[in-house]
Amino acid sequence: MDNQQKCIPDDPASIATTKSEWERDIAQGVSLACFTETDGAPDELVAFNITLVRSRDDEKEDLEQ
Repeated sequence: MDNQQKCIPDDPASIATTKSEWERDIAQGVSLACFTETDGAPDELVAFNITLVRSRDDEKEDLEQ
């Protein structure tokens, strides 16, 4: 990795962008989470999937930003 590249954990702007996008997407209410169980109760989050709902009229996202 050269000096100009950053890993996401070392880039506060990337973390903030990712967090706000995940919060927006999770608010749609169609995300999945997988937890371990202890005595029949959810314990530790071990996986998640954020599923997006898009419609034909949604603005296109510019992924090059």
